[in-house]
Amino acid sequence: MFASGDLPDITNAPHWNTNPGGEGELIKNAAVEGLLLPLKNLIQKYPNIMRLYEIGAISQIYKERDIEHPDYNGEIYVIPTQTGRTKEDVTNWAYNLFARSDILEALNIKPEEVNSTEAIYDLLVKIKNGNFTDINGKPVIPGGTWHNGWSYGEFQRGFQTGNVTGWVMQDGKLINGIFTQNEIDKALFMRKLVAEGLFDPECFTQTDTMAKEKMITGRVAVFGCHYPNQYGFFKGTLYQTNPEMKYVPLGPILNQKGEAPAQIERVGRTGSPVLFFSKNIKDPDRALAFVDYINSDEGLELVTFGIEGKHYTKENGVPKFTEEWKKIKDTDSNKFKLEGFGLGGSFIGADPRKGWGWEEDYMEEGYVKAREINPLKFIDYKTADDVVNTWPGKAAYDEKMSTTNWGDELKKAYLAKSDEEAIAIIEAQRKRMIDAGYLEMEKFLNEEYAKDPKIIY
Repeated sequence: MFASGDLPDITNAPHWNTNPGGEGELIKNAAVEGLLLPLKNLIQKYPNIMRLYEIGAISQIYKERDIEHPDYNGEIYVIPTQTGRTKEDVTNWAYNLFARSDILEALNIKPEEVNSTEAIYDLLVKIKNGNFTDINGKPVIPGGTWHNGWSYGEFQRGFQTGNVTGWVMQDGKLINGIFTQNEIDKALFMRKLVAEGLFDPECFTQTDTMAKEKMITGRVAVFGCHYPNQYGFFKGTLYQTNPEMKYVPLGPILNQKGEAPAQIERVGRTGSPVLFFSKNIKDPDRALAFVDYINSDEGLELVTFGIEGKHYTKENGVPKFTEEWKKIKDTDSNKFKLEGFGLGGSFIGADPRKGWGWEEDYMEEGYVKAREINPLKFIDYKTADDVVNTWPGKAAYDEKMSTTNWGDELKKAYLAKSDEEAIAIIEAQRKRMIDAGYLEMEKFLNEEYAKDPKIIY
């Protein structure tokens, strides 16, 4: 989009960070190069937009480091979206491994019994040998993911350190986890799953369409994902015809410390999707008025529930879909979207709607269970990553490392022909990091940690 110069008037895109290699870097570069509309002066008269920078779960670090990036010279180019208004409004995504309940029942395995790396492996082996099929009679794939390998990391939960960052304490000092034996063990476990036909190698590169073609028939027996995505897809497809195939969360799968997992959230987001506007937009005030309206109480109610009397009624002041539109919402997602629902969330920040009781799926039994397994945990202090970002050599280090995509390198390790080849890929990455200045970074972090042992890692 940026390369062609053909930008939509308004774009919503991920903006997790503006460091080299991050999605936010592309947006930052476009802003600096003059492709985006400067917003600072324009947004002053739109109070519902202005509050998105203040009352949503936006951390000061995120504001100073990314939204108000130094390269912007005091200008603003992005509007943060999809942030909660309070801690209670933060979405619990309930990431986990999910397995077809009918297969678990046939194997006489309870979901909570799959709570370790060994148990995951044993389950996949039993599924492979169990002659299970999808709704069309095709053999199931024991383990897989949705598009582009998302989220294969759930199969590696047993290797998680329980730390907030990728830094670990070893022999009395903080080191990057990639330099530990655990990193090798984690990679070799995934390679083992692929080599033994227990995990779908195609899933690392498959498109969203390819993934859904597999999922819609129940062909993937166990996959990693967050709960809202998988349930939102299946409730209008597979579960309509084959409710016995409902996917249920496994575990909790314990980490290296023997602890159950948690979704770590900062008190204040450290990244979010954002809106930005083309510099060639013909009527920026009209576009901003639209965003401002959607973020008003009236606008939020409209994009969430529609028109009172047609789509919803109110009970004790709380909007509730009519039975007709509740059924359409649950069973006919295309009709629901064509009516105008489902798009407003891309424009909403400082979102208070959980407090309205707007999301009935939050009461769905499987989601309640998934959130119990993977609860929210808030932290409110600087992390090792925050400290490393203040290292004077960080920009140069990031620039040197930006030529390598570690995620892609890991996938090569999982598909390697031997353990030795997989280990060599990790060793090569370690060397790249050292050549880029890793040891100086590590020294800086440990010096700062000695001054302030409360730093979270």
